[in-house]
Amino acid sequence: MVAEGDRVIPRRSLSPELLRLAARQDSTVSGAQLAGFGVTDRVIERMVGHGMLARIARGVYATRDGGWRQVAWAGVLLGGSSAVLGMHAAAFLHGLVPTSPDCIAVFTAGQSRISDPRWRFIRSPRLGSGEPPRTRVAQTIIDVTAVADADQVVSLLAEAIGGRRVRPREI
Repeated sequence: MVAEGDRVIPRRSLSPELLRLAARQDSTVSGAQLAGFGVTDRVIERMVGHGMLARIARGVYATRDGGWRQVAWAGVLLGGSSAVLGMHAAAFLHGLVPTSPDCIAVFTAGQSRISDPRWRFIRSPRLGSGEPPRTRVAQTIIDVTAVADADQVVSLLAEAIGGRRVRPREI
């Protein structure tokens, strides 16, 4: 709400700074980020009710319709400050596999109690880079090879090494 004279005018839009943050995160923001810009829980609920925000998951909102990357960002925001995308999600973002996974793996240092088929939260700290944050190429390859069959491993290694995304000694 914005005070104007003696009356209070309900907030009708998000600030340009908040919209820039959301744009960097594929139109995704957390409730904590909204609160940091002065948007209260009551205002969030009103904006959801009026279609100005859409709830992706508890505590994570979309400022406009998005696709797979928006769901990936939501997983990162749900996972907390240490969260990074991993496994096939990271491989897809690195261009090592052609299709995005249905279930997005999110590595996080902390415990997650979120149960949603869109994400699999893995309690294991990982270093990340990029936007959205994801495991580095070498770590991604190591993680994926633990669950992939032999043909998938060969294809992944050929793409990573042949595409000069990683040197063999880094794996």
